[in-house]
Amino acid sequence: DLVDLVDLVFVGGFFLFWVAVMAVTVGGVIVGIVSLISASQVPSEAFGPWWDNTKTAWLLGMAVSFAVPLGTVVVAWFWFTKGRAEYRATGVVDRPFWAGPPKPMPHYPPPTDMPPPPPTASPPFPLDR
Repeated sequence: DLVDLVDLVFVGGFFLFWVAVMAVTVGGVIVGIVSLISASQVPSEAFGPWWDNTKTAWLLGMAVSFAVPLGTVVVAWFWFTKGRAEYRATGVVDRPFWAGPPKPMPHYPPPTDMPPPPPTASPPFPLDR
C-alpha cells in the first residue's frame, strides 16, 4: 500500500501543478486583455510627442506578448506598474523598454505656432531692363 500512497502523491502533485499552470495561463490571458484595453483607452497625446509617440509600441508589444510564454503576465505587470501608474501620476505614459531610446525631434514640419516669415521687400528698380 506504500506504492498506492506514492502514486496518490504523484497524481495529486501533478494535478495541483496542472491546475497552477492553467490558472496562470487563463489569468495571463485575462490580464493581457485588460491591459490591452486599458492602454488603448488612454489618449494618444499622453504617449509622447507626435514624432516619438509610443502608443503603437505599447499596443504592439501587448499583442506580441500573447505569443510569448507568460508574456501577457509580464507586459500587463509592466503596463500597470510603469505605464498606467506614470500616466495617473504625471499625465504622460512611461516609455516601454522594447521601444528603444527616445528619438530626437525632426526638422520637419515647421511648428504651427510660429509666426509667418516677414514679407520680402520688392527691389527699388524694375528687373526687366
